[in-house]
Order: sequence, then C-alpha cells, then structure tokens
Amino acid sequence: MHVSESGVTLRTHRTDLPGEEKPGVALLDAEGFLRVAGVRTTSEQPVEAPFVTRFWPY
Repeated sequence: MHVSESGVTLRTHRTDLPGEEKPGVALLDAEGFLRVAGVRTTSEQPVEAPFVTRFWPY
C-alpha cells in the first residue's frame, strides 16, 4: 500500500499468487522494501501455504 504524507491511500498491491491471501506480518527492510509474510489458500489446495513477498519502495 502506498500512502501519501497526508495519510491518503494512493494505491494498494496484491501478489500474483492464485487464491486468497491472509497477510500476517509486514516490515520495512534496510533497503526500503516492504516485506509481507502470511498464508494463502487456493481452491485446488485448501491447506494454508506460507508466502513471503517484497514490494518496491516507489
């Protein structure tokens, strides 16, 4: 999610992974990337699988 200085959401992001994502934790790393970890499920695989992704800072 990109947020302006005034707190307005400019845009949000999702991974390109199929299924439903449930983010669990997010942090900014030393390089300015937003890293998100969570679990996802798909209709073919109802068991939750972990995922980790990185969003560009700009």
